[in-house]
Amino acid sequence: MSSPSIRAIPEVLNQILLDNNIEACHLLGVSMGSLVAQAFADRYPDRIKSVIIVGGYSIHKSNEQILKGQKKEGLKWLLYILFSMKKFRNYVTTVSCHTDSGHNLFARGVQHFSRRSFSAMAGMNSFFIKKETPMPYPLLIIVGVYDQQLILEASVELHTLEEQSQRVVIPGAGHCANVDAPSEFNHAVENFLSNIRVT
Repeated sequence: MSSPSIRAIPEVLNQILLDNNIEACHLLGVSMGSLVAQAFADRYPDRIKSVIIVGGYSIHKSNEQILKGQKKEGLKWLLYILFSMKKFRNYVTTVSCHTDSGHNLFARGVQHFSRRSFSAMAGMNSFFIKKETPMPYPLLIIVGVYDQQLILEASVELHTLEEQSQRVVIPGAGHCANVDAPSEFNHAVENFLSNIRVT
């Protein structure tokens, strides 16, 4: 049996909730996972209590600049992938984390990433649906202070557009703030969740 592509993950998550008799959940996604979390929330709004995005951006609005930047980044990835997976893994590790401990953890995980892994990313464009209305759920936007400038700017704009959002900048952290500064990250998430009213 082949693994599902990223496009199918919202449906997989829904099935997990159904199989475990869970009505609704708080969903957290890091980087590309933040796009999946938002896509799930878009398709299954009644199953969401809140969404937390880390190093991500909106799939609905104010994302034109960042999507252009992602295309350029994709071309850079392609060159690395064609010539050296080792260089690709090193590059991704460098841009994903800021701290030495983050680099070490990320490098261990990315060793399992191969050229065949890219097929799992197919269909991500299906997540992007234009919507100007505010999201109907509490939203926590977390960024590391050393994340890419485009991500930092997008997080400010998204926070401005989403009235139910909070924005937290994690000191000393890069793109994967959860890896670079786990204690500060966990504190931000716990604080956000504790302030959401139980309905």
